Amino acid sequence: EFWIHPGDAPLVAAAKQHAQAWGLPFGPAPTIDRELADNETLRVSGMEIHVIHTPGHTPGGVCLRWGDSMAVGDTLFQGSIGRTDLPGGNHSQLINSIKKRLLPLGDNITCHPGHGPDTTLGKERKHNPFLTGMFSSPF
Repeated sequence: EFWIHPGDAPLVAAAKQHAQAWGLPFGPAPTIDRELADNETLRVSGMEIHVIHTPGHTPGGVCLRWGDSMAVGDTLFQGSIGRTDLPGGNHSQLINSIKKRLLPLGDNITCHPGHGPDTTLGKERKHNPFLTGMFSSPF
């Protein structure tokens, strides 16, 4: 099944055009089976997973938290943040999402990004140059 936040539905609808612009092959767009809502709790295999809307990398970006772990996708990386120069990206919105929605969850939360090494919110609060103000923009 294909689950997304409704903020990303326009990106799915335009996926073929984006793929063509990058010279990539693309088949039919996936059918959206379920829309995720901010603060929704999902129950999967007996686990409670909390949906946190974190726009900025994309309008419908979400992080999924269970216990002291969180899948952060391309929202946050060890020492960096997600790209905001692609369609739908917004740098200030991404920084706001991280600072207002993620950092308050506590320093001990382990973050599992879409790629790259795991990190914690505490490490990123202290050392991530995009969150400490060392870098004002990634691009």
